[in-house]
This record gives sequence, C-alpha cells and structure tokens, in this order.
Amino acid sequence: MRLTYCLLAALLATSPSVLAQASSHDPSGEWQPDVETNTQLLQEAERAMPAGARPEHGARPGRGGGPGGGSGGGPGGAGGPPPGNSGDGSMGPPPGGGGPMGPPPGGNRPAGGRPSLKGLLPTQGAFAAPDDAVLVLQRMRESVVFGTSDGRDVLVIPLSGTLDLADGTRATLRDESGQLALQLEVPDGRRATYRYTLPDAASGALRIDITVEGDRLPGGSVRLQRAYRRMKVDVASPQRASP
Repeated sequence: MRLTYCLLAALLATSPSVLAQASSHDPSGEWQPDVETNTQLLQEAERAMPAGARPEHGARPGRGGGPGGGSGGGPGGAGGPPPGNSGDGSMGPPPGGGGPMGPPPGGNRPAGGRPSLKGLLPTQGAFAAPDDAVLVLQRMRESVVFGTSDGRDVLVIPLSGTLDLADGTRATLRDESGQLALQLEVPDGRRATYRYTLPDAASGALRIDITVEGDRLPGGSVRLQRAYRRMKVDVASPQRASP
C-alpha cells in the first residue's frame, strides 16, 4: 500500500485512540541522519570487510572505464554490469526488470581496492534507512508506516505480513521482542535486514543495524549501522485501539 508524503503528516497527527500499544521500543517519529556519526560508522564497517574482496566478487574492470566498472565506465567483462545498467554500483535492478543475477555488487571502490559498502546496499531499501533524507516512522496496531522527506511515496507495511513491491522485492516486517525488524528479499538474490533500536529512549537517538546477505557479496554478507536523531517529539504516542 502506498500513500503520499503529505498524507503521512496527517497520519502522524491522528488521534492516539486509533494507534497501537505504546512501547519503549517504539521508533515512531521523524529522524534526521547523524551525518558525522554515520560517516565514521561507514568507514569502520568498510575496514571490517574481507581484505580479499576483489573484482571477482563484483564488477570487473570495464573496457575503457575505471576499475570496478564505476560511474563513467563501459560495460564490464564477465560479471560486469550488463548493457543498459547505470554502472553506478547502486545494485538496483536494471531497466526492464532485475533477473535473479541482477547487476553485480562492487560499483565504486575506495582506496585499497575493496568495494564500497554503500554500493552493496540494495537501492530498494533506501526508504528503510535513508542516507541523506529524514526518516519518518509511525507504528500502528497492525502495520508500520515508512516515509522519507525526499518526496518519495510512503510505504505501509503490515506487521507479521509481506508487501510485494513493484520491482519484485518482497518486504516482510516482524516484531522481535518489541523491536522492529524489516527484511527485504531483492530479485537479484540479496536479502537485507534492518533492525530498529532505541539504545536510550531519553537520548532521542535511533540506531538501524543493516545486514545484507547474498552469495555474490564479499564474505557472503556485509553489515552497517546508521544513527539518527529525533527531529520532533510531538508525534502521537501509539495507544491501544479502542474495542
């Protein structure tokens, strides 16, 4: 189910009587990415990646392009981005659909030859842990609303249910002991899990732990953590719906 971003603002102002049970783990609110902290977390996560990760795990040097088939490079060799792919390392499905293989990971590479971790994250999960946009979450009794400030559509994902996205991605949301866990199964074979934690509710901070798994990823999986700061504290606290 999709809504527009402006409708989400109206939802956040909805009477608490129609919302779910309040919880100290509830991440409802508007969350601003902590740029400085996230830059440090990204650097630490990339240093933790397998040192042996090389082009065979991602895009090979392109013909007439830079290593890894990065932006500006032509189609890579075996395992490189297929014709028509942007080659930007975004890992999103190619135009016209994403087959089981999809564009290979690798994309842009930092110094040292290792693939960029950001390039390994599925673009389909941008709404779940935005890099440079405000994340808006509202937990309700039977679903959770996800939205971002960049004007994209808002997603309403059922708790203990599955939502099929247009490109074939399947989104499954669970409550794990009061904490939300969102899993995306991407058509190219990757599986991404996002876990939402409030380490200290009083601090106004949100942590999202991201794990991406797949046979074609370095070491079989990559992990990244992102931090967010609460922008507003006046979002209606969820309450149990009236019978």
